[in-house]
Amino acid sequence: REVPYTYRDVGIVALDRERELGELRSRFISMTSHEFRTPLAEIQSSSDLLISYRDRLSEEEQVTRLGEIQKAVANMTALLEDVLFLGKGEAGRLEFQPSVFDIEKEVVDCIASFRGHETNGVGIPPTPAIGGVGIIPDVAATADIALKREGDLLIVLGRERGHLGQSLYQEIAAGKLEGAPPPIDLADEIKAGRLVRALIREGNVSAVHDTSDGGLLVAIAEMALAGNLGVELFPYEGKLPGHAVWFGEDQGRYVLCVDPMRAEEVLDRARLLALQARIIARTGGDALMLKGEDPLPLDDLRMVHEAWLPDFMAAP
Repeated sequence: REVPYTYRDVGIVALDRERELGELRSRFISMTSHEFRTPLAEIQSSSDLLISYRDRLSEEEQVTRLGEIQKAVANMTALLEDVLFLGKGEAGRLEFQPSVFDIEKEVVDCIASFRGHETNGVGIPPTPAIGGVGIIPDVAATADIALKREGDLLIVLGRERGHLGQSLYQEIAAGKLEGAPPPIDLADEIKAGRLVRALIREGNVSAVHDTSDGGLLVAIAEMALAGNLGVELFPYEGKLPGHAVWFGEDQGRYVLCVDPMRAEEVLDRARLLALQARIIARTGGDALMLKGEDPLPLDDLRMVHEAWLPDFMAAP
């Protein structure tokens, strides 16, 4: 009589199943450890509010924060139960206990959790957080955003379209947020990022800043404040409206601070990669200056930039 499986076959199948189970366990533990961070963050933020600002919170708000803590603890308990459930499965001690799942209630609770933290009654939009870890070959060959020397030139690297949809400028100047966000060109993003990284490692730039919320002018202001060094902005001579150039939030752009002797080299390297680049300013003085506009002293800018949060928290 033929034997369909040998002991070796059975052993291989068992090992494969054990490996699959191990992989499932590892993925589950990784996912669970990540999920623990959300309720822990809720507990931390709510408890911090109660400790620091209890005298400014109404009784109803205090009860709400305590409820958020209790809910977060319940979520953590449920996660622990899931971990124990996995252990029971490995031990062969699971029991089949079907129960009714109220999907409508779960959806409502999920939406409510996003609305749990509000500012002036307006819910904070859910924001995905992405963490990245990289290796820097030489920590001495790095760059920050602070301007360091008078007479350096600022170069903006990246395509300029003057995109104002969903921008801070649109929100402040027009009082609304509408339209599409700026498009993303991944090919240009990669080329620009690699060029900037190479320039930093070669020591060809003394400061670098990306452009995001607020656009080009906000990025330059942040660099000036970080280095306590003013900037003379050169007038824009292109076809786009001035406000769109200075406040547009086009993606994939960087502001580079370079020695004047290196400026043409940086521009040439950008052109070879089909990346738009132009000189936009010179460092110096103690204000942001643009021909035809009143100078904006850094002291005034710093007061507006740094004092608003303490003033907001001190308000009754």
